[in-house]
Amino acid sequence: MADIDLERNESSSVWPWILGLAVVAFLAWGIAEAFDADDAAVAGTSVETYETDDFAASPDSEPLNPSPTSSVALVSIMNSPDLWVGRTLPADVYSVADVPTDRGFWITEDDARLMALIIDQPSEEPVDINEGAMLRITGGTLRDPSYLPELPGSPATEETLTMARDQEVFLVVDERNVSIVDHAGG
Repeated sequence: MADIDLERNESSSVWPWILGLAVVAFLAWGIAEAFDADDAAVAGTSVETYETDDFAASPDSEPLNPSPTSSVALVSIMNSPDLWVGRTLPADVYSVADVPTDRGFWITEDDARLMALIIDQPSEEPVDINEGAMLRITGGTLRDPSYLPELPGSPATEETLTMARDQEVFLVVDERNVSIVDHAGG
């Protein structure tokens, strides 16, 4: 019979194995990223993210706002009121929940409510704000109680000031930036 001499080759390298494992890891990462992108597309949702600095108002600059075309839920404002002080309320249509004082009323969205104070300046046609009305608010600044001594217009009643002092944040809006929306949406 033939004598076959089998010897182990000691010169085999480990580099092909390392390279192979790196390629497999890269492929696994790429597949995982592809599935994450597909999950967002399947859900049909678009999530806008903002850096914390986007919400911080610097005393030397105008308040920063999210895109005017994106609606910011009142619940976002109420969950982080300190981040919104000094910022402009995004223009939108809001429902009036209650009108407890001459200058103060509550706007609501889902389960969140925000107090709004009208700047009481003489107006050509005062807006008659009533409970249940839908208001288009196109301007106004979110303030905290430290702003009350600077509140423009004629002096507010003590009842209005007391309600505002009890809020972490409230809206101060000029009457010219508030309009009643009819049921057709206009």
